[in-house]
Amino acid sequence: MSGAGVDPADRARVLLLRGDQLLESGSPESLDEALLAYQGGLELAEDPSVADDELRRTFEERVATARERLGGGSSGPE
Repeated sequence: MSGAGVDPADRARVLLLRGDQLLESGSPESLDEALLAYQGGLELAEDPSVADDELRRTFEERVATARERLGGGSSGPE
């Protein structure tokens, strides 16, 4: 799915679900993919057209959680 023509808020929610599924699996590869999904969702959630502060905060928390589980804490590449 290319994402063309999809509402950014809807796409962000899809990435949130995907990241959550990957985070639950717990393998290092899945954690990396979860972090990427959360970072992509955060970018979308920060789009002015989304205007959903709760969604943005959720992504910020998930990014921090994924980094923590990867052993990277709050520092690391963004």
